[in-house]
Parts: sequence; structure tokens; C-alpha cells
Amino acid sequence: MRSPSDPIRTVCWALLATVAVAGGATLLAGCESKPAEPAFDNPWDPDGPLGGDALQVRATAGDTTIAVTWTQPQGYGITLYVVSHTLDAGGDWEDVAEVNHSTSTTGFFSYRHPEPTLIHYFRVQAFSEDDFSIVGYGRNAAALTPPSMLPATGGKARASRFVDLVITVNEGDSLRLADNDTFNGAVTIAVADLGEPQTVPWDLGPAAHNTNFSVYVKAVGALGLSSPRARSDFTAAFAPRHDVVGRPATLASRTVDLAVPTAGMLGMRFALSAADLEAAPWLAPADTVFGFLIAESANPQQIHAEYEGDFGYNSTHVITVTPDNLAGATFTLDVPPNRVIDAPVVTARNGARATLMRFAEGPGFTGVPWLDFRDTVDIALSAGEGRKVIYAQFRNDWADSPVLTQYVDVVVQPVAVAILAPAGGATLAGGTALQVRGTAIAGSASDRLDSVRVDLGDGLGWRTPTGTASWSLMWSVPVVATDTPRTLRARAWATDTLTTAVDSATAVVTVTVEAPELR
Repeated sequence: MRSPSDPIRTVCWALLATVAVAGGATLLAGCESKPAEPAFDNPWDPDGPLGGDALQVRATAGDTTIAVTWTQPQGYGITLYVVSHTLDAGGDWEDVAEVNHSTSTTGFFSYRHPEPTLIHYFRVQAFSEDDFSIVGYGRNAAALTPPSMLPATGGKARASRFVDLVITVNEGDSLRLADNDTFNGAVTIAVADLGEPQTVPWDLGPAAHNTNFSVYVKAVGALGLSSPRARSDFTAAFAPRHDVVGRPATLASRTVDLAVPTAGMLGMRFALSAADLEAAPWLAPADTVFGFLIAESANPQQIHAEYEGDFGYNSTHVITVTPDNLAGATFTLDVPPNRVIDAPVVTARNGARATLMRFAEGPGFTGVPWLDFRDTVDIALSAGEGRKVIYAQFRNDWADSPVLTQYVDVVVQPVAVAILAPAGGATLAGGTALQVRGTAIAGSASDRLDSVRVDLGDGLGWRTPTGTASWSLMWSVPVVATDTPRTLRARAWATDTLTTAVDSATAVVTVTVEAPELR
């Protein structure tokens, strides 16, 4: 809609003429008012100054995003904008975002991680509160993306001047890399495979600590293609930090293993003081330094290190280590809450920064040798039942722990077997079928139940039932002329897995086999 402006614009003009007259000049002047030219205030009007492109969508490609912006007309009932994307100007559009209308003059959407070196097309549609599309003659926006460039490992802070760059392009036959955005002195590298990541080694060069670097890349092609450039930023950050392997708070031994990050490292050396570091020998880089010897003192000590880096400068680092005096050493026995076990062996769980340990059933440790420290250990108990008091002590390169105690009650259970049916004293009808049932247990936890046998007193001897811990055997009760007592026996065998001793137990019940009534 065209709408002329309301005020009348006044146009003043002056005509200056100089007329040559004797002795002077004459000035002729005049002023006239007229209507102003029509102005256009409808941004959707195709005949207006915006050509109907009220939203004026724009797209700007960055290294990892495309910024899509548009004008937000006010006063037209717009509540929502739908942003769509395509890689084919004549293809189908995919809606990628909904953005609420605001009072800001500009709307914004960030399209993240676009495919590199391709033209990305965007359109924005405005909708009113009732989802009515406000149609205009808006133009779509397009942006050519730069190559994708990321370090193969790590981030911006670099311990080494040598970095592997992973670069991906979809168009172009070569890459230009440089340390400046004008690409002076650029290196040209052929594209190995379009659409596939390509690893390119790059030397950031010598520098002082915390120096910042930028690497620029663009794709070029035989037909004049030159993509926007991508940039990766790096900082020289060679500053290794050694630490004790496992990072214990306190130490058990004077020989310490050190973990060292070796990226960018050309050499390293260690000492117990900064003064001694000057005379310490240089070592080849290694992820682990084994057996570094600290002092005999039980006081906290320092381990100094100096590292030579490929950026051209050295870095130092110092840590403090503390010998453990074993005052907080602990040990527990892996037993039930009632502390009752039926095995001749108990497991101890140890908590100490120690190198040696010993255990005994007496406080003097007479004849008991020191053993290499372990977090868990099986302790063989003395023979027999009863309470066993275990004494423990730990040792490291600086101290012996207090003597610690725990106890356990040992109750030895023998192998057992029982006949559950028929019950003792029962009367059985001859000529019937009966299931003889029973149970067996191995006894102590270290025993293994081997077998069960049953003798029914019928002259057939010992026979094997079905099952062991719960067993059964079908028996055809014999026919007898007169009531006859019969002894049933069950026997179980078990083996002690620690001593290989075999034990057995027998159960006996007496029943009466009843003669059938004579008719």
C-alpha cells in the first residue's frame, strides 16, 4: 500500500540573476510550496523500496556455524518465524528452527556444524498467532561455508609445536594453509578425498610460553573456487606436571614411581631440590619414571623436575610427597557379623601404606616372617575349634604400625545325613512302592559333598539314590509272611578341599514290614 506523507513539504528556490546596470546590480528571488513525493511505509509492498522483502534474510558463514539473521517488522501480528535450510536451491526445504518474534529489530538463529565448502540456503517465514503465514516477496539467503578444521587430539592449549589438523572439504582440489589471514607464504596441499577427513601435520613454530597462534585454511579449485577461510587458534602451553603413580596421599617406600605427560618433551630431569636440579642428568622422555629415590627423612619432601620442550623453552614443576607413619593402618577379617566361621582359613583386608606385613595368633610374632604387603591375604588358622585372635602389624621404609587385633570363632561342622521318610518306627505294608527320602550336608565350608548311598536291608546292598544334598530312592517293599523288622541305612561321604581328608556319616532308621492279612 502506498501512503503519501502527511506534511506538505515546502520547496524554496532562489534565482539569482545579475543584470548589468550602471552603478549597481538587481537581485530577483522567489519561493513556492508544493506536495512532497509519496513515501512507502509497507515493507511487504513489492513496489516499495524493499521490493516486498520485509524480512531481508542474511546468512554469514563462520568456522563452525552459519549466523542467520533477518529484520523483524513490528506491528503486523507476527508471533513466530520458521527457519528452513537446504543444500539445493531448487530442492526441498527442511525446517530447522522456530524462533519467537520479539521487539528487537533483528532476529537470529545459529546453524551449527554445517557441512564444509558447500553453499547453504536459508529462508525465513513469518507466522501470525493463528499460524497464518504472512506472505511476502522475501529473498532466500545463501552462504558458502569454509573447510572444517580441528586438531586431531587435544584442544587449544598445546604442549607441542607440532599439531595434526583434521581438515574436511566437499569442493576444491587443494588446500591453502598459512599462519596469517592474507595467506602470505601459504602451503598448498592436495585434497586427498572430497568429503572425507584429511590429516595434515602442521608446525606452529618456536615460541615463548602462552604465545597465541592462528592457522588459516581455505579450499581452492581449478575453476576459480576459493572458499571462505577457516581458522583454528592455539596457545603454546608446554608445562608438564609430574605426579606419583596412583596419586597416593602418603608413601610407603623411598622408591617412588612418577607419572609424566611427555607431549612436546625433548628431555627431563629430577632432583630433591631446585639447587640439585642443575646438576641432575637429563633423561629421555618417558611416561613413567621408575624407582626415583627420595630421602630417609620421615618429613614431607619435594620432587623437582625440569622439562625441555620443542617450543624452545624449558618448564619446571615441583610436588610434595609425605612419608606415611602408619598410625592410621587398619585390618579387618572377612567374616559374618556374628564372627563365626567353619573353615580353617580366614581372609584379611588390609588398609596401610606399607611394604611388609605379618600375622600371628600371638602378640610376640615369634618365628613369623615379614611378607610382602598385599591389600588382601588368606590367613591359615591353627587347628581345632574355638576363638582365634589374629595379631597384625605393617611396616614401611619409615615406620612400623601399632599391633592390631581381630578375632574369629571357628565352629567345625561334620558331614551329616538324614532319612526323612519313612520315619523311624513306621509300619510299612509289604508289596507296596515307597519313596525313601533324605538329605545330606558336607559340613564345613571347605568340605565338598561327594556322594550318598542307601541300604534298605533287602540283601541288594548299597545303591545310589537320585541327588545328594536332597536325595530319594524308590523302594518296592518286599512281601513277608510275618511282620518283619527292617533296618534302613543312608551314608554320605565328603572331602575337605584344603586337606583332602575324606569323612563320612551314617543315618539309621528301623521300620516294620507288615505281612498281608490272610483271607
